[in-house]
Amino acid sequence: MKDPIIKKLENHDKKFDSIDKRFDFIDKRLDSHDQKFDKVEQHLARHDQQLETIALTVVDTKEQVNDIKETMTTKTDIAKISNTLDVLVGLHKKTYQELTFMGERVRRVEENTQINTEDIRKIKPLVGLKVHPVK
Repeated sequence: MKDPIIKKLENHDKKFDSIDKRFDFIDKRLDSHDQKFDKVEQHLARHDQQLETIALTVVDTKEQVNDIKETMTTKTDIAKISNTLDVLVGLHKKTYQELTFMGERVRRVEENTQINTEDIRKIKPLVGLKVHPVK
């Protein structure tokens, strides 16, 4: 028969074998988890790159919006321009009307001058003045 110490050692060996199998199983699970963590790290690295690109785009877009705001015409600016144009159009209409009336007055004055010149030309010989030729 076997010595009780050997039996105990064989029992311990069996227990160690069982524990070794459990460690092997745990090692496999840890390897699997390592692979999953590697994939997660790669995924996070891609996200970091994408986030950096997005951040740069946001900064660039903010700069462009600020540039647009600085050079953009506002409603107030358009209202000022519109008011100025209204004043200028009003002045133009008034000036045009005045020119029309002045043109008519000049035409009447020239007409009267023509009549008066003819009358003076007729009266000069009657009062003994010399008549100048018409130019």
